[in-house]
Formats: sequence, structure tokens, C-alpha cells
Amino acid sequence: MHQVASLDISCLLYINSFVGHSALFDKTMLKVNDLSLLKTGLFAAYFYYIWFRREDWAWDRRFVLRALLGVAIAIVVSRAMQELLPARVRPMFESSLHLTLPAALNTELLFDANSFPSDTTALATALATAIFMDNRLAGLLAAILVVTATIATKLYLGYHYPSDILGGILIGVSAVVVAQRLYIPNAVWQGVLRVHDAYRGLFYAAMFIAIWQIATLFNDLRLIGRGVLEVLGVAAGHF
Repeated sequence: MHQVASLDISCLLYINSFVGHSALFDKTMLKVNDLSLLKTGLFAAYFYYIWFRREDWAWDRRFVLRALLGVAIAIVVSRAMQELLPARVRPMFESSLHLTLPAALNTELLFDANSFPSDTTALATALATAIFMDNRLAGLLAAILVVTATIATKLYLGYHYPSDILGGILIGVSAVVVAQRLYIPNAVWQGVLRVHDAYRGLFYAAMFIAIWQIATLFNDLRLIGRGVLEVLGVAAGHF
């Protein structure tokens, strides 16, 4: 276990050794880390492509719904693990590592967040895995995008240890594989079809919001969740 932790830190320190040598590259990594379009937006658009690419929608649309289920499982599992597992301080806050951080890095919202596992990596990996199941070439391109736009930036900026990233990858892949193989009664699919046909406008509006939240890494839901917790905390203080 000690050897794994040592390798974890060694890999992180090697990556961090490149920080600070180029202001332009540091700023590029900061910007890429903030670009939801690169990290998940293109993947979300691909699911719309699958949904509408042909008239015979039965297999394609079941695949998309299963993929979204897998993404939801990945998010729930990764967030639950962050909340329930012993807290692991993010590398950027670990003073003993003496990491070099880009000057413009905003760490305000990350101080209390558990480092393991990387929920962003779990989400991006789940999306890429689903795309790979549909199309091998598109899936490989998606994997490259996950590595460059999500994994590389998280490690470079000190958000996560390599083991945090690996945990996110395992969660993302497993969740989508399970969702695609999960038995769902035909009555459920028939129910979805009836809702789709009866309330098509509302169905697509809800689908847009769901995929939009995925594309923006559930940022709005995170903000709402933090706000609710703050309100509950204030309310509890009055009792």
C-alpha cells in the first residue's frame, strides 16, 4: 500500500514539475479545465446524434436512455464515495507536497471537497464508454478527449492524485457497462414510448435539460445543492 501511495505522489510531482515554466501553457490548461464543451459537451451532442440519426428509433433510443442511466449511476456512486469515504485532501492543499500552482487558479470551492474519487473523470469516462459501445472510432476519439481535456488538466492543476483519476475511470466504465446490461422490463420501454408520443414537446424539453446538465458537469445542480446545504446549516443553527 505504501508503494502505491509513493507511486501516486511520484507521478503527481513529475506532472507538477512542468507547471510554471510557461505562463501561456498554464493559462491554456486553466481555460481547458473550464471548457465544458470540450470535457462533456461534444459527448452530449453525440447522444442527440444517436437519438435522431434514423427513423427506426427502438435500439438507438434505448441505447441513449441506458447510457444516461449509466451516467447517473456513475455520478451517484462517485459523489456517494466522496461523501462517505474518509476525507482525502486535494493535492493543491497538501502543503507537504510543495506543489507549484498556476497563479490564476481559483481554489475557493474546492477546499472542503474530497479528492477521491474524481467525479468529473467518472462522468466523462462514462460518456466516452457509452460512445465507444456505439462506435469504436468515435469512442477512441472521445477517450483521447477525456485524457487531454479532463484527466491531464486535473492532474496538472493539482485537483487530484492519479489514483483519484483511476477510481473515477473504473466507476465510469463499470456504471455504463452495468446500465447497458441491466434487465429492464419491456413494459418500462413501452411506458417511455407512450410518454414520448403523448407529450413529445415536454419529453424533449426534459431530455434537453438532462443532457444540458451533463454537458455542464451538473454545475447548476451543484450550486443548488450547496445552497440547500447552506440554508439547512443556517436553519439548524437557530435551533
